[in-house]
Amino acid sequence: MGLPSAGRACHARAMFPSPVRSRLRRQAGVVTRPQLVRDHGCGEGQVEGWLRRGVIEVCQHQGVPLTGTYRVPGGGVPPDQHLVAAALRCRPEGWIAGPATLGLLGFEGYKVTDPFVVLVPPGRVVANVPFPVVQDPMYEQHRARCGPVPIAGPTRSVVEATRTISGKRLRTTVDYGKWKRLLDLRALRACAVATGLPEAAELIAMIDDGVFDQDSEGERALAPILGDLRPAPLWQYWVSGNRRVDCLLADVPLILEYLGDVAHGRPHQRAHDHGRNRDLEALGYVVLEVTVEDVAQPEILRATVLGIRAGLLAAGARQPHLARPTG
Repeated sequence: MGLPSAGRACHARAMFPSPVRSRLRRQAGVVTRPQLVRDHGCGEGQVEGWLRRGVIEVCQHQGVPLTGTYRVPGGGVPPDQHLVAAALRCRPEGWIAGPATLGLLGFEGYKVTDPFVVLVPPGRVVANVPFPVVQDPMYEQHRARCGPVPIAGPTRSVVEATRTISGKRLRTTVDYGKWKRLLDLRALRACAVATGLPEAAELIAMIDDGVFDQDSEGERALAPILGDLRPAPLWQYWVSGNRRVDCLLADVPLILEYLGDVAHGRPHQRAHDHGRNRDLEALGYVVLEVTVEDVAQPEILRATVLGIRAGLLAAGARQPHLARPTG
């Protein structure tokens, strides 16, 4: 009786020199012919023998062989193995960018199985592969790693993702990156301009038009309801060294906090919101929580805001010391 596939994989790995086994572990079970021959001293005949006996096999992506890139058959396949194989196929090493990278980095709504591109240095040509290969003039500037996968960092990957995402999905992607402190708008815009990618024009326009002055789709729906207030409300404003609020009216100490279903719907999140409100009230602010239902009734919400504002003005309520706006 033959060994189960996992057993065959372990048996095959045992045939390799220790440095090769170590490399396979570091590279999600993938190794290239140049690495075997040049770095580890395996002979060409030895590599061919492993291929004939099925000790190793050529990696594939979407049914297309990734020439010179090998894996050990059998056993479990790491979910990111195809990305490592794609990067190594673009030797000496490409960098994965686009939606799959956002999946690796934990961006909501993305998976490691999503589309990707491989970034290579200018002048590097890679043919006969089932994924886009992009000669990147900024190849050295955004290099990073996520586990075994060489990636372009979140800024570059969001720009590359504009090839396939737009509109609301693009907005919520940037919102998430800002929230997780993975993206800086100035750096994101500079990267989008430098790539010259036509699809990135929408992203540049969003940044220039102030779309990301708010941090969520709900806040962006709230903004027009308050749009003609003068002085203009302050969005994403630091009212203390550790407290940033969604919206602060500029002439009275009234803060609006938008409660999204995802970010604020669970008991521990509501407990956090209550603690935040207590801290803000201790600083001298009035806090008005705004829900999805409130935004769906803009006239009532606006009347409520104006009513509270008028009361604060009549009472002579002063604006506590303002910290600094976000950059």
